[in-house]
Formats: sequence, C-alpha cells, structure tokens
Amino acid sequence: MTLAALKCPNCGALIPRESMNCEYCGASLSLTPDKTTLVPQQTSNCPKCANPVASGAWFCPKCGEVLTKDVEHLKQIQKKVLFIQEDIKKQYPEACSLLEPNEFIYFLFHKSGLLTNKYYVATDKRLLVLTVRKEFQLSQTSTYESSQALLSEIVTIGKPYFTGVRAPFNHLFKVQSFKETLMLDFGSDRTSQPNAWNFYQTLNKAVSDYTLQKRDIRAILCSLKVP
Repeated sequence: MTLAALKCPNCGALIPRESMNCEYCGASLSLTPDKTTLVPQQTSNCPKCANPVASGAWFCPKCGEVLTKDVEHLKQIQKKVLFIQEDIKKQYPEACSLLEPNEFIYFLFHKSGLLTNKYYVATDKRLLVLTVRKEFQLSQTSTYESSQALLSEIVTIGKPYFTGVRAPFNHLFKVQSFKETLMLDFGSDRTSQPNAWNFYQTLNKAVSDYTLQKRDIRAILCSLKVP
C-alpha cells in the first residue's frame, strides 16, 4: 500500500512522514492518532494580519510577516528557492525571456530536437507554449512560435494519453482555454509518460492555487522581505 503524502497545515507544502517540522515554513507539527494528517502542535495569531499561524513558523504564509529571530536561517532557505528559479532562467533563456521578472515558475519542460526546441512553462500567471525552429541557412536564424493561456482563462486540463498503434507511443494532453485549445506533446521516448504526468499535475496545482487565491509556499519565500 502506498501512503499518501502529508501536507503542512500551515503552508501546504509536502512533508516527509519522518519529519515533524516543515522545511519550508518551519511549523512544528504532530500526527493525528490515525497517522493520516498533520496538525499544528499549537497556533497563535500573526501580529500583522491575525492569521492563525502554527507554532515555530518562521513567517506568516498569508502576509509574509517574518516571525523568527533567526533571520539568517530563513535567508538560507530563501536563497535555495531563489537559486532554483534563477537556475531555470539561466538554462532556458529563450522561454524565460517571455516571462515577467517576478513570475514564479512552477515547472518548465524542454524537449530538444535537431531542428526544433519545445518549451512548456507553468507559472503562477500562465501556461506558456514556445516552439523554436532552427533555419539552417546562411543567416542561421530561428523562428519563434508562442501561445499562452492565462491561468484565469484555463477551463479544462485533459488527462495525459498516448497515440499510436505500437510502441513507442506519443504522450500528450490538451488544455482548453476561453481563447484556444493548446496541445502539449511530450514525445515518445522513455521519459515522455512521466514528464507528461508531472507537468499535468503541476499545471493543475498552479490553476488550483490561482482559483483558491493561494500562493505556492516557494513563491512566498521568493518574495519575503527578510530583514
């Protein structure tokens, strides 16, 4: 039997079952008697916004108020999250140049080909699809085709499926927005299926966070103003 992942009740981050402290927000947690849910050991109210905050939390996940005196530790956590975001932008400048400076990247998928590069990017604002085709002429230019669906415009996200009568199969799924249908093709190599499912789940989380007016805890960490 596979045990379901536990979520921090303070910030929503996934927590290893062997840990009773959230590595993202610092909350001190306990397991319920049936060992299926984490709960705060104690709660108090944020001094700035009065939001209930779990004991031991380094900051308020609602307003971003810093609650810990150990600001150096919080800076290190923030530094790791910011490094991952900046590393994605450095690795894939073609796609990330189309994003806003402070746009939080949930997931970026890149499929490289001899003549074509594909990028699928899920952020806290949009789904971006970018195709870059190389033109092997004297100028060695490239053509860019991009389309996007704002999270507010996405209506449905179809589950991944495969096409073909025999292996290797192409794995893909489609996203329906108010404006158009976007088809995301993850190819037919051995990583295609897990890549399709990972992106599908991540995009669903991004849309859910937007709909519920929540922010991913990593996005909150990026924007924290640590003294």
